[in-house]
Amino acid sequence: MTTNDLDNDRPGLFLTDAAREREQLMAKPLYNGELIYNVNIDELPDKPWRSRDCTPAKLSQYFNYGFDEATWRLYCKLRKEEEEKQSK
Repeated sequence: MTTNDLDNDRPGLFLTDAAREREQLMAKPLYNGELIYNVNIDELPDKPWRSRDCTPAKLSQYFNYGFDEATWRLYCKLRKEEEEKQSK
């Protein structure tokens, strides 16, 4: 057992690699403390994905799963609409 096996948020609890991966997958994605889906990317001061030398490979450093700036905006909008439906 290593210190990586310890769950620092819950003393005395040990996590397997699979459990740690699951927790990471289920974690809420945050950017500067705000849920990533609520971040308005137009208000970000720096948009390195718009630079001339941003190749598709570099674009994946900012957007995953084939998203780009336009499709990310659409995804966030659809996600927000779905959350609003679910809360009614």
